[in-house]
Amino acid sequence: MKVGLVYNDTGIDRARALAENPHGIEQLEVTVKVVADALEANGHTVTHVVLGAHPGTSEIMRSEAEVFFNLTTGIVAKRMQLHAIALLEMCGVPFVGSDLVTQGIALDKYYTKVLLHHGDVHTPPFQRIPATGPWSPTTSIRYPAIIKPCREGSSLGITPGSIVTDIHSARAGGERMRREFEQDLLLEELAPGREFTVGILGHDPPRVFPIQEILYEEWPQDEPEIYSFDAKVGEWAGRACPATLTSQQQNALENMCCQAVSLLGIRDLARIDIRMDREGVPALLEINALPGLQPVYSE
Repeated sequence: MKVGLVYNDTGIDRARALAENPHGIEQLEVTVKVVADALEANGHTVTHVVLGAHPGTSEIMRSEAEVFFNLTTGIVAKRMQLHAIALLEMCGVPFVGSDLVTQGIALDKYYTKVLLHHGDVHTPPFQRIPATGPWSPTTSIRYPAIIKPCREGSSLGITPGSIVTDIHSARAGGERMRREFEQDLLLEELAPGREFTVGILGHDPPRVFPIQEILYEEWPQDEPEIYSFDAKVGEWAGRACPATLTSQQQNALENMCCQAVSLLGIRDLARIDIRMDREGVPALLEINALPGLQPVYSE
């Protein structure tokens, strides 16, 4: 089968990408190579479909691929993820991964959590901080809490300064991050317990891979135990896979993941991040409908 491997051109604005998200650009380049190698090792022919700054349908159509594998991460502009899927849908070609609507929802942390909340999937209490206009921290969130950009990946914007300890620091932190990211933010109650990441393959039914635990055992002493941007770049975290869980805990995590996949309409692959709340109950933090596939790092 001829497979079109779709990804964004890492040569565009490379200096900015290396400055803002060096891990992201490295991850994409490594992932493209290993996915292409894996497809070819399994007897497929790979054609590279590289999307430039202003991509169109011509790049996709002239590849004459039978199916497309999308790896467009949008290193410094996450909307590139949606552009690639929109182009694939406009061309009417089959592709691996979730459709445009699902990807758009999953890319926005706030709207993802709205769906989870209304679908009875436990997620920490949260509030949207609008990109502009008046706002005030809700009194329903307990502190400490964390502020995140709604539409970023690779933990961009998540630093020790993202943690806020009361309403006053939440207001100040929200204003600072609105200026920096110029987008909606998420104020979320910080879940302090064990942290897990779960790989999903397929959707009817979804296959839940062995659950991986993120370990904070060798964390820098002056850093809070959050999976921050610096933590990802510096690869501070240890990992245990499969995580040590009771059968009841494992079933709870797996059922939560399957419910979330169904709620959002996730297709083919995903990664789901979960952390225990103050009562030791698993709370779903985020769904990545276009997960990283870099060997070792993404396992």
